[in-house]
Amino acid sequence: MSIDPAVAATLRVALAALFVAAVHHKVRDPAGFRATLRDYALLPAATLGPAGVALAVAEAGLAAALLVPATAASACIAAAGLLTLYGGAIGLNLFRGRRHVACGCLGPAADQPLHGGLLVRNGLLVVAALAAGLPVAGRNLGLLDAFTVVAAVVTLALLYLASDGLMASARAAGLAAERHAS
Repeated sequence: MSIDPAVAATLRVALAALFVAAVHHKVRDPAGFRATLRDYALLPAATLGPAGVALAVAEAGLAAALLVPATAASACIAAAGLLTLYGGAIGLNLFRGRRHVACGCLGPAADQPLHGGLLVRNGLLVVAALAAGLPVAGRNLGLLDAFTVVAAVVTLALLYLASDGLMASARAAGLAAERHAS
């Protein structure tokens, strides 16, 4: 099974952009990110600072590796692993009933509490990372492919932000309805 090179490029560039944005989110507010890690209650307090740095470095490295053809396949597997780790942290906290924890995600709803929609989104990102790592069909990319990749990456970024906003709006509407019903 192989994947069209334009599709592979789109997925790899989109994932790289996501990781770059995630690194920016962590670097912009390291204390806030440490607080998010603390709230997940998965690591000892003494490891929160080093873990935050390690995650940012891992995401930056993955972003770069996803864009280099020689490392792209292994970077896709590593990206799927990291996204699975994030999904596991969300799922474990949901299982524990810790829905009040802010997800620590980036985007319009960065402070939204944990919910199942975040697991679905992470699952889709894992599938995208694994798909991007499939062997690429043997054809050269042309100018039209380059335009298609750029347009598709922009579209995927907008869809990501829109889904984030929709999840936050749905959550806010549900909380407002609960308050109104009380």
